[in-house]
Amino acid sequence: MIRFDADKREALRQAKARIAEIMEPSRKQAKDARKAQRKATATARAAFPGKSDRQPRVRDNAYLAFLRRCRCLNCNAPAPCDAAHIRWAPPGSGWRYVGKAEKPNDARAIPLCRSCHTLQHSMSERRFWEDILGYDPVEQCALHYERFMAQSSKASQTSVASVGGSDTCEARERPNTNTTTSKG
Repeated sequence: MIRFDADKREALRQAKARIAEIMEPSRKQAKDARKAQRKATATARAAFPGKSDRQPRVRDNAYLAFLRRCRCLNCNAPAPCDAAHIRWAPPGSGWRYVGKAEKPNDARAIPLCRSCHTLQHSMSERRFWEDILGYDPVEQCALHYERFMAQSSKASQTSVASVGGSDTCEARERPNTNTTTSKG
């Protein structure tokens, strides 16, 4: 009886060895296929960065300080404002979507007062920009950064400290509204 159990064990061992021999080529092929898939995925990510590919954040503290001296883009509240970063990437903008665990570059920021900034984070950013503000965020970021660069190049050319409120950005008009200013 003991011999019978040993024979069964030996037969089982031989059967497992034969199965492993038969399966070896398919295991190797599967391993090679997984390796090729990982390589193809890495190549595709390098060529076309998607929304899951994190990139280092570009910081510009001088620009953020400039935005904090601006009026609120939504309600035109006076400075100081928050430098509100825009995570949403409008279709066709060329911007990469930035998720919740990552902050976008500082060039993708606009001035919002504290209550408007809180409102921005309380809802979908797409809804905030399209329904509440009615502005194109890409255009507004480019406009503010352009003003900042013009102002900083002007300041470096004159090398004279600005006096009063001349280093603040001007109030913007809301799109599709007629605002009149009267000179008194």
